[in-house]
Amino acid sequence: LTDLVDPDGAVSTAFQWQEEIAGTWIDPEGATAATLAIPDDQSFVGRNVRVVATTTDPFGGTTEFTGQAQTIANVEDEAIGTLAVSGTAAEGGSLTAALNDVVDADGAVTIAYQWQEDIGGTWTNIEGANTATLVIPDNQSFVGKQVRAVATTTDPFGGTTQFTGQARTIANVNDAPVAVNDQASVREDRTVIGNVLNGTPGADNDADSDTL
Repeated sequence: LTDLVDPDGAVSTAFQWQEEIAGTWIDPEGATAATLAIPDDQSFVGRNVRVVATTTDPFGGTTEFTGQAQTIANVEDEAIGTLAVSGTAAEGGSLTAALNDVVDADGAVTIAYQWQEDIGGTWTNIEGANTATLVIPDNQSFVGKQVRAVATTTDPFGGTTQFTGQARTIANVNDAPVAVNDQASVREDRTVIGNVLNGTPGADNDADSDTL
């Protein structure tokens, strides 16, 4: 309370903080200092508070000053939790991410998942891989790649926390070679010389590029 003047003489000043409850200003117990200490949890977030200063002059006369109401804002609290990944990091397998034991002081959260791959040292979102489970193709397209899961929580105030899983390298699974029966015609009493692997171009192959 500044620039205070009372013609009746020097005054004493008492403070009382108030909160608005259903349209009525209520005196919280113990909030009688010049400073209101706001708890570092959610208990005051969204409340309207104001201060009332009351002066008393030497004759017992009082004057009341009411401060402007202020709304207590939220401060973003980071969520905590554990991001676990299970499954088989191999060709034709799958990996499933699960964010466990999530706690956010700002309230209940939603969880979104995104799988990423390491491309030239940069983690890049895999198109369409935005569910908890990554289905790994049963061909060579993912073999040797590093992948990881990213889980993002969003609280009721729009605050987000990101959890990043450990990178996993996709292993190869040995694929059986493919071969077809080759046929040749030969006249009686003649010799046929050839390579059965090259009989029909492209018919004999190994997905793992192993030597046939």
